[in-house]
Amino acid sequence: MPKNKDSKSRFKSELSRHRSFVPKKKKQKGRPGGEKQAPPRPAKPAAVEDIVKLRWSTHLVKRRPKISAMVILGILFVAGFTHYVYGQPVLTFSVFAILTLSIGAYLFPITYTLSDQGVRFKNLLANEFRTWDKFSEFQVYPDAVQLFFPQRSLRNRVNKGFILFFENNRDEVLAMVQERLADRKSADKQRK
Repeated sequence: MPKNKDSKSRFKSELSRHRSFVPKKKKQKGRPGGEKQAPPRPAKPAAVEDIVKLRWSTHLVKRRPKISAMVILGILFVAGFTHYVYGQPVLTFSVFAILTLSIGAYLFPITYTLSDQGVRFKNLLANEFRTWDKFSEFQVYPDAVQLFFPQRSLRNRVNKGFILFFENNRDEVLAMVQERLADRKSADKQRK
């Protein structure tokens, strides 16, 4: 036992000795609390002017009201059934939130912006921007156009691209997409 007490007291004396050598921060005069002022941040480089060519919003729920009503009723039914079986409000809310957010692109309005720099997809849950050189090709559907990423990486294979739903602007959107991606396709063909 005496050895143990000696080792503890020796440890405490070593610890206090090391603490005494820690230099204390000096207070600066003229500033309350003695805090140092943060160095100024470097100025951000001037961004290239991004001119918006086309902007529109669409709400997919309004396009098919019967199916939308069934989807919303299905979410409410599953959340209600969860509450009936488990009786836990937190679990019920979690189920409701997970189901609602998983189809958020369908339930909430989407705003698309096409500019000289690229494409922006924005809704309640996402705000994504991709430059035109990130897309390799496109596919036209009756109500939308899908812009595909090059399939070189695993992430791009899983996340295939953006889908732009038309809202009475089919011709304008297709003209801009064809103009931007036609240049990209010819550049890809020259590399091969």
